[in-house]
Amino acid sequence: MNQTQSGDLLSIGHIKSRVLTWEVIVLTCYAILIFFGAMQHEPWRDEAQSWLIARDIPLSQLFQHINYEGTPALWHLILMPFAKSGFPPSTLTYIHLTFVLLAATIFTYKAPFSRLTKVLFLFSFYMGWEYAVIARNYNLTVLFVFAIAASYGERFSKPIVHCVLILLLFNTNVHSFFIATALLMLYVYEVGQSQVSFERFKGPIAIACLGALLALLQLLPAADNMRAEVFHEFNYRALPRAIMNAFVPLSRQIDSGIHDYLPFVFLTLTALGVFVYSCIYLFKRSKEMFVVYILSILGLFYLFVFKYYGGYRHHGFILIFLIFSLWTSTYYKLSPKYYTDDLFNKKWTLILLNGTLAFSLLASALMHFSEQTQKYSGAKDMSTYLSTIDLSDQVLIGSPSTLSSTLALYLPNQLFWYPDIEDFGTYIVWTKKFEKNRYIDFHEVEKRIRKNKLDNDHSLIVFNAPTPAESLLNYELIYKIDKHIFGPSDERYYLYQILNK
Repeated sequence: MNQTQSGDLLSIGHIKSRVLTWEVIVLTCYAILIFFGAMQHEPWRDEAQSWLIARDIPLSQLFQHINYEGTPALWHLILMPFAKSGFPPSTLTYIHLTFVLLAATIFTYKAPFSRLTKVLFLFSFYMGWEYAVIARNYNLTVLFVFAIAASYGERFSKPIVHCVLILLLFNTNVHSFFIATALLMLYVYEVGQSQVSFERFKGPIAIACLGALLALLQLLPAADNMRAEVFHEFNYRALPRAIMNAFVPLSRQIDSGIHDYLPFVFLTLTALGVFVYSCIYLFKRSKEMFVVYILSILGLFYLFVFKYYGGYRHHGFILIFLIFSLWTSTYYKLSPKYYTDDLFNKKWTLILLNGTLAFSLLASALMHFSEQTQKYSGAKDMSTYLSTIDLSDQVLIGSPSTLSSTLALYLPNQLFWYPDIEDFGTYIVWTKKFEKNRYIDFHEVEKRIRKNKLDNDHSLIVFNAPTPAESLLNYELIYKIDKHIFGPSDERYYLYQILNK
């Protein structure tokens, strides 16, 4: 080996070492941020629901219940061995963090974006807080789409890997069903157009189709599911607001503090501009990934407008799927009509994307600051107090049931009596009966308590608001958690003892 060759090898090794060090530093900082955020975070009812289902429903009955959830059972199956073995609720957080860090690692090492874009994306609102701290099945979507993107160049040489990932993506949640469908359709088309034998791909494609079928069977709503209708509602404002939330998220605190519509108009127009520009660039860069992205977005828009408007956690998929589509578009040859100096090019797409990601750092920082200084939910503190009481001869009444289901996360051997369904339980079953009675007022709650002969001094009642003044003679306030809550506004707790009459 001559001196020049040796010098070149040393130089290459030095560069690789520097790159590795940079990636490790970024991932370490990211892990520290989300770990401290998650450790301070108090799970709320949506997080509790999955753990309660995994803990309290027998495996044999899980798939009878899942048609009320609006999501396949993959996340519940992952949690079930831990929940049923008596692991503490904090296990939910650690499992979630594991998947998030895997997704972040794949993105950091494999995504074809600049260091600036990678850092902005990881620490922005969605990857820095919403999908990193809130323990939901959405972390699986991020993980699987990034895994598909990282291995996309080998989809023909390793078809089983590609199709198994699509199978898993189908079964994460209803929002991922659409992008999984688009990817499967594209894969079948590309295999059919290729010169290789289709026989080699029959098995892998059958695996992906099996994933689609399994997911569809779980997503079909039960007859009395509260959102069983194909068109449950019509929310024409959902589209612009969802796009705004995806690209320029404000966080709940900033959002609720703005009372003038002009900032929302400006931010919505900005987000729409970035969205449309990115779509045009994607169309010019790769027709294949443009079609995948548009089909995915149309599916999301259907859900937001006609089924359930959702929130930041759902709207963020507009951004996640765009990142995925831009990433996978690099595996396709440039169109002969693609010009780097054209108005719609990669440079300006990334500048606009970086600008929105930089803006969302504010929301991410605010949420992490709030996690350290306030409480996302009062459930953990109220449960801690309840655990100091002898509940063996007490009936715990929780109204509304969604409020008390979060408490059940921390009280594994305790059932709650829910006035809205007039029955005992822990997790929520999203039936039409539940929806009809979901918002019954205090006086109706009292009627149902008396009707079921629970109005005695062996009953403790948890409300999410103080009792009306005229009822104070019948109840004694024992404990309350209603200060410094920055999460869902109704996860404040007031514990009352019914007095002897």
